[in-house]
Amino acid sequence: MFVTTADTMDMPQPLLDRMEIIRLEGYTRTEVQIATRHLIPKQIEAHGLKGDEMILTEEGLAHPDRH
Repeated sequence: MFVTTADTMDMPQPLLDRMEIIRLEGYTRTEVQIATRHLIPKQIEAHGLKGDEMILTEEGLAHPDRH
């Protein structure tokens, strides 16, 4: 048995037929707040990004499959 992740379900049907699909929803509101306040600023600073080089929204974090 092995575990893998995917951003899309665009796979050959024979492969999908042999897989157990476990869907994980977006982050909870608390997790989005933690990311927004702590994790994302830390990563932006660590990678030397400027404020206008990237746009992250709470909606995008809460529902990553919609963006």
